[in-house]
Amino acid sequence: MLSRARPHRASLRGVVYAWLLGAALLGVLTLGGMVRQRNLAFKASNERLARDRLESMVGPVRESIMQGQQGQAAASASTGSVRGATPRLRELLRAEVARRDVSQAVLLRSDAVGSSLPFLRDVRVVASGDSSLPPGPIRGKGRAASLSPARAKELYDWSGRVMELRSRTDLRWIARPGAPERIEVGRRISLSRGEFILGLRLLPVARPVAVPVWLLLLLLLGGLALPLGSRLVTGAWRWLASAAGMALMAGACGVLLAGYGSWAARAPATTGALGLLSAGLRAGVPSGGLGYLWALCSLVALAIPLLGWRGTGHRAARGLVEHRVAAAYVLPAGLGMLVLVLVPFVVGIGLGFFNHCEGHFEYVGLANFTDILSGGGTSISDPLNFWFTLGVTLLWTSLNVLLHLSIGLALALLLKDPLLRGKGVYRVLLILPWAVPNYITALMWKGMFHQQFGAVNQLLGLLGMEKVSWFSHFWTSFTANVVTNTWLGFPFMMVVTLGALQSIPKDLYEAAEVDGASRWYQLTRITLPLLKPALLPAVILGSIWTFNMFNVIYLVSSGEPAGSTDILITEAYRWAFIRHERYGLAAAYATLIFLILLGYSLLTNRVAKGAEETFK
Repeated sequence: MLSRARPHRASLRGVVYAWLLGAALLGVLTLGGMVRQRNLAFKASNERLARDRLESMVGPVRESIMQGQQGQAAASASTGSVRGATPRLRELLRAEVARRDVSQAVLLRSDAVGSSLPFLRDVRVVASGDSSLPPGPIRGKGRAASLSPARAKELYDWSGRVMELRSRTDLRWIARPGAPERIEVGRRISLSRGEFILGLRLLPVARPVAVPVWLLLLLLLGGLALPLGSRLVTGAWRWLASAAGMALMAGACGVLLAGYGSWAARAPATTGALGLLSAGLRAGVPSGGLGYLWALCSLVALAIPLLGWRGTGHRAARGLVEHRVAAAYVLPAGLGMLVLVLVPFVVGIGLGFFNHCEGHFEYVGLANFTDILSGGGTSISDPLNFWFTLGVTLLWTSLNVLLHLSIGLALALLLKDPLLRGKGVYRVLLILPWAVPNYITALMWKGMFHQQFGAVNQLLGLLGMEKVSWFSHFWTSFTANVVTNTWLGFPFMMVVTLGALQSIPKDLYEAAEVDGASRWYQLTRITLPLLKPALLPAVILGSIWTFNMFNVIYLVSSGEPAGSTDILITEAYRWAFIRHERYGLAAAYATLIFLILLGYSLLTNRVAKGAEETFK
């Protein structure tokens, strides 16, 4: 049984429950943060060792190549042959492979096939630490039998990637199923008589540093020290002491996170618990995104005793006990909503406050939002300007919804006409555009708007009109998008209107006919007012769908010309995946889209409620 204590008084069970919730929240965060810091330190130290190992070989390999070229200058002045240096190079690479952590070492030569096509290159093996890989070309008839096509393609693609990097060292991690993780590192060596590529494949040498789980558990248990001490001194459990213990526990976890991060970066230097905590005190609070997450979790943990003091936790626990069967049924759906909706939503909003560059995130505050709302230094007529794109989006949404509603209403009224025969056939044919997946329909219409082979221009030619380059000008490209989306959207409004028409009593029309009312009078005074409660939610839903209609814009016009027909959702996509992976700016765009649609929904819901009350 749960304690029947008054809300402002604490009990042993309430204090323990509050501590368990706070310890679980802070413990998971701290443990996950330390594991992340360990993995980053492990990766950085191994990459540093791999680069140092490669750089230590560059000098001897370069010297051997130059000596071999000079020794055979008379015989190979035109080709820059390194045959004289091959034995020494082979010995250097074999000595490197003899190390326990190096599995492969290879020296390649890359030559352009022709001056007109510099990206087409002939790649040859100069020397290798593996005796099964002899010198020679890696493609064509001269390829060694021991060099499999898959390995030859891998070497060719890797050499091209290193050549594109110019002066930088190429490094990547390789993890194949059933095989240990390895590091592949390559370096370009440019000489007057050729371009050479030195590459190594190594096993990670540096080991991950330990995670002090026992110290974390001790710090979490320290959160019970203050409420327990208060109980021994005053003879009662107090929420204030519980909140102080929670604050102590949150601060200790922050110190541990900061200390472990600074220690893991310089491992394998050994340290103890006191060393970790002292390093954390010197470093201060955790930095970066982890620090903000720790601050948020600390505030949530401190709110738990406050809720207990107000009695909210007691009432929630009692409600869970009383409705435990219903809670058990709702729990799977709640977890799904938490993982699939709430967590991505919160992460997306938080990402808008960071800037992404080459895999690293940097906190920039409101800079992304101010950059978007200020136009980023572009004029309002520039397609990259937020306000220009917002204007296009609003025009796109309003025009499409107007066409969907008018066409859907007109077709529904025609299908409701009692004199019309074959209604079932017409309904099936008119619903087909809605049944076909919208990306397939978008691709079909894109083909029909093709300037040379499209059906639309063929039809214009039959009518004696010139062919139109639909995606070369804003209004023609925008028209193509609107026509495609109108074809996709009117069946939905037609079906909603047909369903609403069925609910209108026939007695109203009979009474109107007896009174001599015309068809137009019946439409404006009976049909449309009674359709309003059903059509308003459909218009709201259709507006939100159209506002975020990514497929039509991206697949039909692709934003042409020059991105002028992009809407906000496609603009966010381009910032995230096309324009240098600016995920923070794309997340800020998504947040602004959410706020715009939230405001629109709140406003239109008030209008819809007013219409429902009028109908009642």
